[in-house]
Amino acid sequence: MKVVILEDELPAARALERLLRDSGVEIDILASLNSVVAAVNWFSSNPAPDLAFMDIQLGDGLSFEVFEKADVQCPVVFTTAYDAYAIRAFKVNSIDYLLKPVDPGELALSLSKFNRLHAHRTPPAADEIRDILQNLQRQHPTYRSRFLVPVRDQFLTIPVEEISHFRSEHKNTYLVTHEMRKHAINDALEDLENELDPSLFFRVNRQYLVAYRSIAAVHSFFSGKLRAYLRGSSEEVMVSRERAVKFKQWLDR
Repeated sequence: MKVVILEDELPAARALERLLRDSGVEIDILASLNSVVAAVNWFSSNPAPDLAFMDIQLGDGLSFEVFEKADVQCPVVFTTAYDAYAIRAFKVNSIDYLLKPVDPGELALSLSKFNRLHAHRTPPAADEIRDILQNLQRQHPTYRSRFLVPVRDQFLTIPVEEISHFRSEHKNTYLVTHEMRKHAINDALEDLENELDPSLFFRVNRQYLVAYRSIAAVHSFFSGKLRAYLRGSSEEVMVSRERAVKFKQWLDR
């Protein structure tokens, strides 16, 4: 059985690899991937495996995004920390789930299910994946907890707690840490608004999405606007008149 693993936590990935090799089924692990970007690239340029194991929450997004950007032509088992009540919807067609930490007995059941359905396997439909994601988000809203950014010839994981703000410049988006280190990312500010915890980040204008912890002071400005000062920076960030009232309410929560 040819398998691909998508898991950004190295200990969890190694543990799953070990369980698969000890399962009694002949397993060939074709790739162990650690990001949405890596998975999209792999599925776009390689023949489909027999089965894929995917963690839901990754450093650069949710694994559901892989199905929107690549043609995943294989059954999928999601490995997740969601409780069983929230993920009942996964037990459909070519989709299954395993709660983390993965139990050897549950893994054996998933492999058995795959073997039963193998002769009639169909890839998971993208709209079915989206329906499941929406169901999960209604019951258990989840937000980005970290970002995977390229730094020279390697990748760096940055927790959201270390982020001062995001800003858009010349059609590019940048993540800026509290130490004022700047990293280019692929996400648009509009997408980040939905992916980040709204109690921690606020879109003050078209160019800036700021973290609560980064705000050093707020001053009144002309025409109902506000002027925000960010810690560790000499920048003045203008809060548009349309967002000023909600911004003050957000600060007062």
